[in-house]
Amino acid sequence: MSAHYFIGIKAPAAIRPIAASFQTQLDLLDTYKVLPHEEDLHMTLLFIGALPNSHITPLKKILSSLSVQHEKFQLEINHLAYFGSPKGPRVVYLGTDDSAPLSSLQQVIYSQCQNITGRTDANRFTPHITIAKKIKPAAGKPIVKEEFTGVPFQVDGFSLFTIHPEQSPKYEEIGYFELTT
Repeated sequence: MSAHYFIGIKAPAAIRPIAASFQTQLDLLDTYKVLPHEEDLHMTLLFIGALPNSHITPLKKILSSLSVQHEKFQLEINHLAYFGSPKGPRVVYLGTDDSAPLSSLQQVIYSQCQNITGRTDANRFTPHITIAKKIKPAAGKPIVKEEFTGVPFQVDGFSLFTIHPEQSPKYEEIGYFELTT
């Protein structure tokens, strides 16, 4: 069986206490099966899924060439939101406002990696850092979207991760691609 992969931006350490605070305040451990390990907090740019080992080197070459075409940029995590029903959302996350540099980077990664990844689905991208997912049966609890004082951070690059489902932390960085200054 092939390993599974994704491309993402690792969340800075400054985000960890905010994630932990919301996880505690909202009792997310009681209502969700998965609360990511603090070292696994990230913003997914492209979920790849299963990929043969022979595709990893060509993928890294593409990502390396893309990284030098994009400049470093700033993001600000500034709100709590969710995917799904507010009565019991399937995913709870920390979000950022729209960012042209982030959207541009994500779109280029999606389009340039299609030949290797085989992804042909629609490119729906909502920048977010998941703090809880996989709601427990009959455990729905209302979540209210909330804005908070933003935590800015510099995006210096992005990474290729492999997924180890039975470990914690689950995500292993196998390639880092620095953006230009």
